[in-house]
Amino acid sequence: MEAVQNLSREQRDDLQNRVVSLLLELRKQYLAAGGSALKNWEHLEHALFVAGCTAANLEEWFSRMHDLLMGKAGGSAPGSSASSDYAALLDYVGSLGRLGEIEFLRLVYDARPALLARARALADAVREAREEAAAEAPRKKRSAR
Repeated sequence: MEAVQNLSREQRDDLQNRVVSLLLELRKQYLAAGGSALKNWEHLEHALFVAGCTAANLEEWFSRMHDLLMGKAGGSAPGSSASSDYAALLDYVGSLGRLGEIEFLRLVYDARPALLARARALADAVREAREEAAAEAPRKKRSAR
């Protein structure tokens, strides 16, 4: 029987980055579909837990994540950005072979807290940058006069 090699650190980091990117896109769609801004992280965590515990492969995981989140939001089909992130993740995992699928499932099951923390930190950084830019805009207008 062939021994299964582990992914390199770089491959694991790349996989994690792609999953976080997809989580952020799913969250964005959830919010755009009318999902609760107050409970979005709670709903994302729940969907990640359920999908991570029950999916046998990436396709099932994405389908469950999407269905759980859109069911909470009252939305429907994934937008093009989530479909694009999903396709990129699917291609990447496929390029890693069977090991890619195993590592993906291990990541979304074992590293849920880390994935959510990273997604939340990135979302917060984007929000803060947007708020800073909005606060800076009136100052620039005044100084231009």
